[in-house]
Amino acid sequence: MRERLLIVGTGGFGREVLWTADDVPAERRGWDVAGFLADDVDAARAEFAAKGVAPPVVGSVADYQPRPGELLVCAIADSRERLAACEELRGRGARFGSVLHPTALVHPSAVVGAGLIMRHYSGLSPNVVAGDFVTINFLAGAAHDCIVGDGCTFGPHSDVMGAAELGRGVLLGSHAAVLPGARVGDFATVGAGSVVVRRVAAGATVFGVPARRLDF
Repeated sequence: MRERLLIVGTGGFGREVLWTADDVPAERRGWDVAGFLADDVDAARAEFAAKGVAPPVVGSVADYQPRPGELLVCAIADSRERLAACEELRGRGARFGSVLHPTALVHPSAVVGAGLIMRHYSGLSPNVVAGDFVTINFLAGAAHDCIVGDGCTFGPHSDVMGAAELGRGVLLGSHAAVLPGARVGDFATVGAGSVVVRRVAAGATVFGVPARRLDF
């Protein structure tokens, strides 16, 4: 019997995750999308009606109580907010599934955590270790022997090269690159089109080629 999959988050990324899930053939999954959980249920329902989103908003994140036969996948774009929500929901007993587009590639030796989202033409190479609640967007991926911390977000076309390491909650902007063996600290942001050569400190925002820290 198929499980009910609920998507946590009703922003634009929630609709993108729905698109990814809808592309997965029935024979390759053990779930069906049953709806969404929102922060503001009434506002989310109004927006979905205006945008023609079919699956219903079934309730709020704050009020959700896990039920047998239900899985969650988290489509909250911000890494800190995603991790906080997932940890709270997991504390209530929620179980998390993964949504991998049919074109996504995961090598058999890769080790991945719960709640993985992989979009069109993304990839995880041999011996990658990826934590929980990782999101990998279009044409992005991690090469051999990389370590990817919980809650990391890969923007479209971002590239983490061999044996590089991303800490918890790292955000890679579109077309960002992390060179072989480089290290990016927890909750750092690598701006769009930037190249990390060696190290990025935890919490830093870097931009450019090579990537340098921005002070706001």
